[in-house]
Amino acid sequence: MRFTSLVLALAAVAVLSGAGRTQTGITIESVTNVTDDSTLAGGMTHAVILRYDLSAAPGDFYWPANAWIIYSPDGADWQFVQGQTLPAFNAIGWPYLFINHFDKTGGTGSFGNPHASGGGNVTGVDTVGVLLAALFATPGNGLPAGFIAPAFQIEFGSSPDEDGLHICIDTSRQVPGGSWEWANPSGLIIPDWADSRCWVIGCCAGMVGNVDGSAEDVPTISDIAMLIDHLFGAQEPVTCLEEADVDQSGTLVSPPLDPTDVTIGDISRLVDFLFLSQQPLPTCP
Repeated sequence: MRFTSLVLALAAVAVLSGAGRTQTGITIESVTNVTDDSTLAGGMTHAVILRYDLSAAPGDFYWPANAWIIYSPDGADWQFVQGQTLPAFNAIGWPYLFINHFDKTGGTGSFGNPHASGGGNVTGVDTVGVLLAALFATPGNGLPAGFIAPAFQIEFGSSPDEDGLHICIDTSRQVPGGSWEWANPSGLIIPDWADSRCWVIGCCAGMVGNVDGSAEDVPTISDIAMLIDHLFGAQEPVTCLEEADVDQSGTLVSPPLDPTDVTIGDISRLVDFLFLSQQPLPTCP
């Protein structure tokens, strides 16, 4: 983290010298595998694409030092967390670029143990940090003023077993992220950020029809049997209405779903898929 420390030191000098700020920022450009703006398709990989906007930045170049945290306010888990730069950022050609992952185990003032790239929430600690920092060795080089493009992404995996729980992202100013800034020898920018963003985990992933929640996530005759039992037998409730509304009669007509949206039409649609026309089933709503 030697070069990161130099970035932060330069930023501190700029603050003391009274350097000004400008309206620039980092925003969430998109999120993959969401069923709407706020629901993650459980069991999928999600990439949060972050756009860097230096269109209003003065001067020539900046060295970024930004850190994010992935966390859950209600105890959700995830399968992995992975940060990586995107092509527009890579094209700049940084000779010194650091993307590090940390478990949040050191209390409120610091991050704790290094977190393996791609590691999941295996420690039972429901917060992980992802740090991006870069420094050019040659003065006059860096992230150019006027740059605006998707630059960084953070991937994580959700589980359908966490249905109804939340996974969130926010900035981190804790060590080793240091502070949220873009710096150069003569000034710094504190990028705008729109505050934390949270998504609820949905129970449906891929295509509908996995009524029994099997790990393979492939509809089978067992799902037909479960629907028959639900409607005409023991009438046990289904665990995921989005999977059980196979013909999407409720999904398309009167969301949000309720148990009355699961009908004999869903059994017919599954039978058709498995044994008759084999027309593909719809994807999760």
